[in-house]
Amino acid sequence: VDLESMNRDHADQVEMVNAVVEALDKLDGSEASVRAVDEAVEDFTEHTTEHFRHEEDEMTKFKFPAFQIHKAEHDRAIERMRMVTAQWATDRDADAIRPYFERHFPAWLIGHVSAMDAVSAQFVSGHPR
Repeated sequence: VDLESMNRDHADQVEMVNAVVEALDKLDGSEASVRAVDEAVEDFTEHTTEHFRHEEDEMTKFKFPAFQIHKAEHDRAIERMRMVTAQWATDRDADAIRPYFERHFPAWLIGHVSAMDAVSAQFVSGHPR
């Protein structure tokens, strides 16, 4: 997209999703492996929430016309993320959350970046910083 900071954040999100999947792959029932999944999920959740907040701040600052639509998409993604992370915290079932990290979130991110973020980044980058 037209903002390098967004590109860095998106690359970080991909790395964090991969870290969750890697932690799930190494899950062996030990406390250490469960803790590794917990930490990877927490890092992903915190980063994603902060990334969305930063994007929303930028869109608000520059009065992006489609802000409410974009924010609603973030809100839906956060709700889904919270449901998945709550499921992990409750059930500790790797098979239940794996599809979200391996397929659902990556597919959502690709669509969101190409449709929503590309447009908002182009709009924001057209304004003096």
